[in-house]
Amino acid sequence: MRLVSLIPKILLWGLILTGLWGALSVSYSTIMNIDPCPGIFTLPACYLVSTGYLLMLASLIVSSVPLKNRLFYSGWVPTFFNRSRRGWCRIDHRQCLPEK
Repeated sequence: MRLVSLIPKILLWGLILTGLWGALSVSYSTIMNIDPCPGIFTLPACYLVSTGYLLMLASLIVSSVPLKNRLFYSGWVPTFFNRSRRGWCRIDHRQCLPEK
């Protein structure tokens, strides 16, 4: 494989692992009741994001292309919409998330 074709894969691995590390650290703080993250209905949002990043990581490990796509998009959708929801709350100037 050429180096040029490896660069996107290396970037994707790095971004997913960085996001997973951040999501798991926030989830750990929530579990230990140090700094709880805001919830979506009754589920803490950090759990949803951690699950999404784990699914995206699983898609990088699996070799079956159809399963790869399903895993990646099923992890990407909740992670993306959670982030979009937080961004929209800031644009709309509503108090959607509790202040720290």
